Amino acid sequence: VVIYISDFENILGSSSFKIDLSGVLIPYLKSKSIRIIGAVTNGAYKKFVERLTNIADVFETIKLEEPERNVILQMLLDKASFIEKEIKVELSYRAILSALNLANKYLIDKTLPGAGVVLLEDAANEVRLSGRSEVLESDVIKRAEEKTKITLSAPTEEEKKLLINLEGKMHETLIDQEEAVKSIAEGIRRIRSGLKISAKPISFLFLGPTGVGKTQTAKALSVLYFNGEKKMIRIGSENEGIAGKIHEAPSSLILLDEFEKADPSIHNLFLQILDDGRLTDNNGKTVSFANAIIIATSNAGSEFIREEIRKGAIVDKNFKDKFLGYLLSGDIFKPELLNRFDDIVVFKPLGMTEVIQITTLLLKEFSKELLEKEITLNFDEKIIAKVAKEGFDEQFGARPLKRFVQDNIEDLIAQKMLKDEIKRGDKVNISVDPSNNLQLIVSG
Repeated sequence: VVIYISDFENILGSSSFKIDLSGVLIPYLKSKSIRIIGAVTNGAYKKFVERLTNIADVFETIKLEEPERNVILQMLLDKASFIEKEIKVELSYRAILSALNLANKYLIDKTLPGAGVVLLEDAANEVRLSGRSEVLESDVIKRAEEKTKITLSAPTEEEKKLLINLEGKMHETLIDQEEAVKSIAEGIRRIRSGLKISAKPISFLFLGPTGVGKTQTAKALSVLYFNGEKKMIRIGSENEGIAGKIHEAPSSLILLDEFEKADPSIHNLFLQILDDGRLTDNNGKTVSFANAIIIATSNAGSEFIREEIRKGAIVDKNFKDKFLGYLLSGDIFKPELLNRFDDIVVFKPLGMTEVIQITTLLLKEFSKELLEKEITLNFDEKIIAKVAKEGFDEQFGARPLKRFVQDNIEDLIAQKMLKDEIKRGDKVNISVDPSNNLQLIVSG
């Protein structure tokens, strides 16, 4: 007689069952009165069994590796026949093959064929409950999506249109920075087209002075494609449980601002993520970053960029190579870390043309808010030019411009609304008084 014990750790007093039969079994095992095969996962073996020398001495440890792909497929086909009889459904070959592929690619903390079997069983049960008789590939994909929280089905027609025109949509709220927008859009399209084979996340390093749109580019993508800025995972200068956050939302945009100021442990963490594409969370679960997009930003070397552009330099490949050489010579970033990013984008300082475009965008966005309250805001090109000139600061980029609009236009209108000097149906014209200061003229 051979006794087979599944979840072998449960009888050793080391698990939640608190039952220790090892003392009873060992004499019989040593005298060979009984024969036992105990099955245990690698994790449970290391945690509960390996340290018990009295058990290790009487058992021969055999480690079973995951079978090869063709063997796993045959095992799934055999198991599928059993599922069909038990649940009374038919499993299409494409559904079985899909279970193998999806489990192998996305259920990385599980092993095959077990993970594939679970997908088939779950899909079969759901199909049976729905009153259908055939399990299709789409049924297995649906179950995999529920388990992984990753969108795996083909893009809808609406999403296809968004993906095709992603650059244009992003430029509705972004000015210039064509290279960054193009790189991000191409990365998103690779993911949703199913052409991204690597287990590593798509990653970008945005370099450039303060206030040129590095963080704004990430925000625009998050709002447009990830359903809101709040969905973006922002990492500070210290490790804040990034593995757990990605475990909860695998298809996420991760933003790390001022990357150069991050603790060295964060640099090492990102080196591992960009190199291997996975981390282990606090619960011992392996978390995949394959479906995440990582954007790191840095102001390092801003003065170098400004000085070179003052000399007439153009931000092209040669400029980027020269700038990266400058950063590496200053030991700001490790070469092995920079080499892991899919693309490094250098953001050039804003010129007055871009500043005027940003000013126009800011005023139009505020106008839309007022229109919701049935208040019309009017301004001309002279006002835009004045706001752009007085609000822009070369050192801090577009950030002071936003504050200028807020202090000199938005706050004034808010005060007048509270005093009932501006009401629904009114028109507000921004003009300049004799002292060349901005003023508001209200008409009914």
